[in-house]
Formats: sequence, C-alpha cells, structure tokens
Amino acid sequence: MGCLKLDISKNHEPLLRVVEKFSKPKKMVVNCYPFGSVMPGRNASSADYRYGFNGKEQSNSFGNASGAIYDYGFRIYDARIGRFLSVDPLFQSYPYYTPYQFAGNKPIWAIDLDGLEESETNEGTEEEDAKADIKMIFENAGGAELFEQLPPYNDLGGFGENPQPGSKILGTKSSGRYTNANHFFYANDKVTPEIFVNLLLGSLIQGIGPENWVFSEDSEVSKVMMGANILDDALELWYEENAEAIVLKNKNGIEGGKYEISYGENQIQDLLKDGTFLTVPNFVGSASITITPDADDMMLNITIVNVTSLASGSLTKHGWGNDAPQSIPREESSCPNCPAEPYSNNSQTFQIKQKISYGEALWDFIDF
Repeated sequence: MGCLKLDISKNHEPLLRVVEKFSKPKKMVVNCYPFGSVMPGRNASSADYRYGFNGKEQSNSFGNASGAIYDYGFRIYDARIGRFLSVDPLFQSYPYYTPYQFAGNKPIWAIDLDGLEESETNEGTEEEDAKADIKMIFENAGGAELFEQLPPYNDLGGFGENPQPGSKILGTKSSGRYTNANHFFYANDKVTPEIFVNLLLGSLIQGIGPENWVFSEDSEVSKVMMGANILDDALELWYEENAEAIVLKNKNGIEGGKYEISYGENQIQDLLKDGTFLTVPNFVGSASITITPDADDMMLNITIVNVTSLASGSLTKHGWGNDAPQSIPREESSCPNCPAEPYSNNSQTFQIKQKISYGEALWDFIDF
C-alpha cells in the first residue's frame, strides 16, 4: 500500500483525493510527505511487509534508511531527497528535467512509472475515474464474493408507500442526481450496517435492485446514522432557529426545517474517526435532511435522504480541476425490480426519532 493524501480546505469543501490505488494487501499504515518520506511516529507495518510508497518494494540495503529507499525496477529512489540515485535512462526525451527527477517533480499529481517517466494520477475521463473509485470501495467492502452471498432482494424487505411527497427524490448539487418516486423498498433487519455498503454499491454497479431504499427508525442502519456528523450539522442549524421557542416553552413557535448538508470538514471527522469509507455515514456523505417537530411529545421526526450515483462515487470530484461525472437517472418503470443501466442512481431514506434537547436549545439561546 502507498500513501494516501487527504486535503481539507478552509471553505467547507474537502479536497479528498486518493493519490494511489494498489492491490497490495493492507499490512501497513503510513503517513508520508509529498515525495514519499515517512513522517516520524506516524506509521506502522508488519515486519514481513516490504511495500510502501507508490506500492514499490522497499530496499533495506542502505543502512538505516528504512522506509526511504525504493526499488522502481529501472532505478533506485530515495524518498528523503525526492530523487533517483542514478540517471534517467530516458533523459534525452526530457531535456527540461534533471535526469534524477521523480514524477516530473509533481508528486501530488503524478507517480513515476518504474523509474522511467511520470504518469498523471488523474488520467481518464471523470466517468472512468468515478467507476474505478466505486469499484475500489466495493472491493474493500467485500466485492462480488460477498455480494453474491447476500440474500435475494425479496428476503431483504418489501415495497411500501412513498415516505415523502413528490415525483422525484432529489439529491444534492449534481445535475441528474435524482430517482423516480414510484417504488420504495422498506429494508428489514437482514440489511445490517456490516453489509450496507457492499449491498448498495453492488446494486449500483450492476443497475439492479430497488431504486429507492427506506430504513425505518427501528433499523440498525438508521440508528448508526444518528451519530453522523451530517445530522449533527442539521440539528445545530435547527436548534439555532428554534432555541428561543423551546426555552420559553412556546410550542406553537417550534418549527420544522429542511437542510442540504454537503460533505464538508465536519464530515471528514467521520472518516478520520472510523478510518474507512466502509461505514454508513461515510457512504452517505451529503444528504437532504428534513426535521419535523412534534411539540406536544417534544420529539423530532427526522428524515435523511441520500441519492447514490456515479457522481457521488467520485472521490476526486472536490479536487482542483476535477468535475463530478454526470449522474445516470433510471428510466421510469412500472416494474419495481427490473434491471436498469449500470451505475444508475438509487436513493436511501433514513427515518430517525429523537427527543428535543432542552439543554441544547438553552445553550444556543444563551449564545455564549
């Protein structure tokens, strides 16, 4: 495994890019500087695992340079100085570079192919990159092997009524990111948080299964979403708007709200806390959240709606110069389980009940 770069901007839009993708077994955890030098005290690996930066094999024949020297095939690379230790065999083709350069001196945007020449990591169309990112996450979630072992859709729940008004289920931001509000599949307790990501991505990739999934308040999947930072963001906005009415016990003044929460700095906290994309909150990312109060019972009825699409699967869409690929809506159909185009959209609706917190409202009302 190589190094992963996680950039977080200050304008609430994360720049999240997987700089390298490898099939090496995950037997190490390492944070690197841009040219691959390991950050002190921020790495761990098994003793018999020899691979590192760019997925290349480490060389232990250079004294105490552990984790810094890599065999690129044609040349040996020293990550401490960001240079190869011998002249580039293709140096005549690159007169504008020093013959010892690594990845064209662009380690954020490029890797080096076997010590010969640079290769941009963002090659290919946005659609191709997004499909590759989705497949990578799907494989890490168990891949086709697990997906084929899952129960048939009919054993995972049943179809029910539309939980919200409208003819479309709209996602956030991206054009074409919606589903048709014709058929809603209510998942049962066989759909657990452990299989959630594999099930939804496998369905997305093949264009099969229900177009709209619903997880009731009793679902373990919805219960996991109660701790998601996107919900915390929406609740924070709602309490700011209703703090006075709650504190003064003006039940008629407590109003509902709808919030479009995008994947931002607070959501990166979910990723850093869990250490993986393979959790329900990190899979959902951005969402539309509706909060409806029941003032008499002092309860909140919360609906979180996410549309998963080719665009939401693109890990590079927040990077500089990277556009999200076009989402693929399904064609309207009277058949609830008919196959659709691969990578076509599906939605998830999470239903949550939560008690109104007087303490949270008081904190916003006093406004320290």
